[in-house]
Amino acid sequence: MQEIKAAAAIKEAELIALKAQINPHFLFNALNNIKALILIDQHLSRDAVSNLSELLRYSIRFSQHSTVKLADEITVVKNYLQLESIHYDQRLQYNFEIASETEDVPIPPMTIQVLVENAIKHGISLIENGGTITIKTEKKERLKITVSNHGMVQSNDGTGTGLINVKERIKILYGREPDFTLTQNKNLVIAALTFPEGL
Repeated sequence: MQEIKAAAAIKEAELIALKAQINPHFLFNALNNIKALILIDQHLSRDAVSNLSELLRYSIRFSQHSTVKLADEITVVKNYLQLESIHYDQRLQYNFEIASETEDVPIPPMTIQVLVENAIKHGISLIENGGTITIKTEKKERLKITVSNHGMVQSNDGTGTGLINVKERIKILYGREPDFTLTQNKNLVIAALTFPEGL
C-alpha cells in the first residue's frame, strides 16, 4: 500500500510540473495577441479580453483536476479559436466534428488546445491567405482526436514541448502512451492522437 501511495504521489507531482510548463506558454501567446489587437481595434480587443477571461476561468476551475470532460475542453478550444480568429482576421476558419459519444470522455486539460495551437503556429500562420482548421473526435474501441489544417508538415511539428507534455500526461494518467501520427494529405496536415484502450 505504501508503494502504491508513493507511486501516486510521484505521478501527481509530475502532472503538476507538466501543467506548469503548458499554462504559461499558452497565456504568453494569448496576451501577445491581445496586445497587438489593442493598437488596431478597441472593440475587437475587448472581445479578445472576454475570450481570454473565459479561458482563464477554465484554467482556474480545472487547475486541481488531472482530467476534464472532452466537451469542456471543446468549449475552451472554441474560445481560443475565437481569440485567434480575431487576430488573424479572415485568414483563420475552423470547423468542429464532435461525436456525441466522445463528449463525456475524460482527457487531460489542454490536450486539444495544444493540437490546435500547433496547427495555427506551424500551419495557418505561415500561409499568406490562411486556411481552415478542423477538429474531429470519434470513439470506437479507442478515443481518437484529429486536428487537420492547411499547410505543410514542418520538421519540428511533432517535437514541440506542448505535444510532448500532452503525450506524457496521458502516459502518467493511463499507464500507456497514446499513438500519435502527423501526416500530409495534399494541402492538409493531419495530426491524429489516439488514446490507449479502455478509456
